[in-house]
Amino acid sequence: MNNGGRLGVSTNRNGPNAIISITDTGRGMSEDEAGRLFEPFFTTKSDGTGLGLTHTQQVVLEHGGKIRCKTAPGKGSTFIVELPMAQRDKVKLEAMSRFRST
Repeated sequence: MNNGGRLGVSTNRNGPNAIISITDTGRGMSEDEAGRLFEPFFTTKSDGTGLGLTHTQQVVLEHGGKIRCKTAPGKGSTFIVELPMAQRDKVKLEAMSRFRST
């Protein structure tokens, strides 16, 4: 966000998965840019390699997760990463939810 803006990070849970959302109020992307986001060597930056999001997607997939992007020109973008939680985290969350409900 060259001209400033806001960046937000939030987490949530969807069943056995953790959801991480990263939202900015930057320039957003065109439909063509959004369609090529994870393509190796695609970049909109003069000094970029076009490997950052490709690598990110690979790491997320290798951990059994998913990554997607919602964007609109002039309105910013949101990247959503969904990853399965480790079994110990699931057990911990279930125990915490039982404790809170009593």
